[in-house]
Amino acid sequence: MPVFHSVRHIRAHPQLLLLAFMIFVQGSAYGSTLPYLSITAIRELGMSDQAYSVLVFVTSASAVTISVSLGILSDLIGDRRRIMIAMALMGVAGYDAIFFFPSVPVFIVATAFVIPFFQSVSSLIFVGVRAETATLPGREAAAINATVRAFMSASWLIIPAAMGLAFAGSARMMGAWGVAGLCARPSPMHLCVAQSPADMFWTERRSISG
Repeated sequence: MPVFHSVRHIRAHPQLLLLAFMIFVQGSAYGSTLPYLSITAIRELGMSDQAYSVLVFVTSASAVTISVSLGILSDLIGDRRRIMIAMALMGVAGYDAIFFFPSVPVFIVATAFVIPFFQSVSSLIFVGVRAETATLPGREAAAINATVRAFMSASWLIIPAAMGLAFAGSARMMGAWGVAGLCARPSPMHLCVAQSPADMFWTERRSISG
């Protein structure tokens, strides 16, 4: 079956395996917190409904601005690895800040202006997958890209359910941000040890834009 062939191809190519793993842990971090964002902000931290609505709007605008800006910047600078490491570390910092220092100001700054950097890594990961499969036949490349995207879908299927079971009897959901911080940690570590210094995805100045 095409799916199993794509999985075997990903397993046989360390760079694709790294990217698939990164998209899974990123989806896990995002999926562990998003379902509980409003509960934590309003019920646990005491934000008003109006303030939370403004936060959601600002976060959405920030995420779009950051994603587009960093995509352009990565093409101009050409060193995507350093950019992605910095963005991944910001995710760790943002999730940990909310978990260890729970307060409305920390929650607002981390949610609206820090964590969106981490979430923007996904667009660069998919650019990397397309670059890795650029020399393959069209149908095979499309199947591999779809399989990598399925890793994110799998994280959204598994992690929210696991979090719901883990915190079913708890009155507080702040632990979700601790889990997200743990999920975010592997991304910068794997980027630091990735073995592809000459790879077109990491070093090319002009490439496919996400």
